[in-house]
Amino acid sequence: MLVYVHYRPHLAVPEFGATYLRRHTPVYAVVNAAYLVAILIAHRFPLVSYLIYIAVVVLIIVFLPKVDDGINYQVKE
Repeated sequence: MLVYVHYRPHLAVPEFGATYLRRHTPVYAVVNAAYLVAILIAHRFPLVSYLIYIAVVVLIIVFLPKVDDGINYQVKE
């Protein structure tokens, strides 16, 4: 989705720009890599796979709101 909107900026909100893409791409890469590892080891080590899923969800909940994505979330009057 990030790449699609990067090449078609007219489809995104104005705040979605290079800063947002630069900040969130590593997050998407790490999350998807962790999920891939969990899928690949699920048959042999199901408990470890579940632990990876849980760890990723907790890390996203805790750390993703702290990522400075360049979007001003202040309500404009």
